[in-house]
Amino acid sequence: MKSKLLILFSLFVLASGFSQENKWNVEANYSVVPAAGFGGNDNVVELGIKYRFIQHGTLNLGLSINGGIFPEFRFSGENVGETNVIIQPRVFSEFKMPFSKRLRPTLGVGYSYLSGFESSTNSFGGFNLNLGLIYDISDKWFVQFQYDRVSMSAINNPEGFNNFRLGIGFRF
Repeated sequence: MKSKLLILFSLFVLASGFSQENKWNVEANYSVVPAAGFGGNDNVVELGIKYRFIQHGTLNLGLSINGGIFPEFRFSGENVGETNVIIQPRVFSEFKMPFSKRLRPTLGVGYSYLSGFESSTNSFGGFNLNLGLIYDISDKWFVQFQYDRVSMSAINNPEGFNNFRLGIGFRF
């Protein structure tokens, strides 16, 4: 296991040497589930990190992970827990627009995992489609708006939810 982690870390370090551009960013997002409303209990402040391993012309391709801890969440009629964790790893792409150096649409595909913090008996998972728009404030700072369609399934009851995310990020 340690050798696999070392190989993965070595690949990241090697890939980061091929470009002078910023390959990493950290971000903070306010995530809103429309059914809960803007100030609802199902909303969460998330933190995330992204790594771009391909930067070629107008396309960036990379890996990201977002996560957050939030209060009570009801899914499929069940209370997941009083304190919950959501983790969302994904593969993402960013597209540089030839007519705008500051605006970039994004597309991502991944998996969402939602679990009660106190116990893992009420946990759900499912695929996630992410669409977004990034606006560069400067070379390092940006704001973003994202939409997620999360298709989670509870026992014998496939369901999903929509999620809107507004955030700020820093590239390094």
